[in-house]
Amino acid sequence: MSRAAEYSTWHGVPQSTDNFIINTFYDYEFIWMNERNDTLYAGMYYTEDNDNSPLFFYSINGVNFTGSKNPTNASSVTFAKYIEVIFYMSENCDNSSVNQHSAECPGKVPPIIQTPQTSISFINRDNVTLVCAYLSYYTVLDVRWNFDSSENGIRIIITNDTDHTKYSGSSTRAPSLTIHAADLSNQGNYTCSMKNRYGWAEGSVIQIKMLTDTSLCQCPCSPVKNGSNYTTDELQVILSSSLKKLEKELKVDKKLLSSYVSKHVSASDDRQSSRSLGIGGIVCLCLMGAAILGMDLMSIKRHTATAKGICLGRP
Repeated sequence: MSRAAEYSTWHGVPQSTDNFIINTFYDYEFIWMNERNDTLYAGMYYTEDNDNSPLFFYSINGVNFTGSKNPTNASSVTFAKYIEVIFYMSENCDNSSVNQHSAECPGKVPPIIQTPQTSISFINRDNVTLVCAYLSYYTVLDVRWNFDSSENGIRIIITNDTDHTKYSGSSTRAPSLTIHAADLSNQGNYTCSMKNRYGWAEGSVIQIKMLTDTSLCQCPCSPVKNGSNYTTDELQVILSSSLKKLEKELKVDKKLLSSYVSKHVSASDDRQSSRSLGIGGIVCLCLMGAAILGMDLMSIKRHTATAKGICLGRP
């Protein structure tokens, strides 16, 4: 990186003392400092408190820089709300620069396209999204999808301007393609392609296929291959064993139902009034049983004498 030619002199600051750092430490995405790294002339400051908007700032005379200092605290710093920052890649690349985030120099190559999907099955009238991501060291200039139809064998090129009611995406901002209300005419092979200043690149093929009624509901183990060739009586005979097996599998033990269990199991009640009432009932039942038993015991002597008289033949 270097200062533009028309700004070779910045308020007495010689160009030879410029020091640029990108993707650096602390909360600075870009910094323009002097050779000692103690005076800051411009930069982009970003934290999560900035509502996801980096702050571009500059100082004509420079401001003291300590690395961790928030530029918003410096009175001599000027902020720009709207500004266009353009980065140019020079012909030479130096891996020994102060930028520690770059592992290697980017080559003059087309974009690297990533398409994680290989095949997609969809139901009629569903929305289908074909994912396309890319890595490019240079600005992506164009994105398009190549569609090879399996119905008529024709190749169709889908761009961001193609029938917005049917397609969305296929742009530099959103390279993935969404097909709205897909039907049989949309099945086939799709390929994502894009270009930068060094040429076109093409991703892997994604095949999409619509699921038909037969593929949604298949009964390969059914004993009936073609039911339309049998009468009702013949079907009952053929399917009798399967129906009995199915009936056995679906049969439910009534004693395991919650309704049956709730009818035969008393619910517990820990209230003192319930306990008192229960104890009172038990006492009443015991007293009634004791009274009946006492009356029987009182008359047992008389019943014994009567039985003895009958046995001896006395009246």
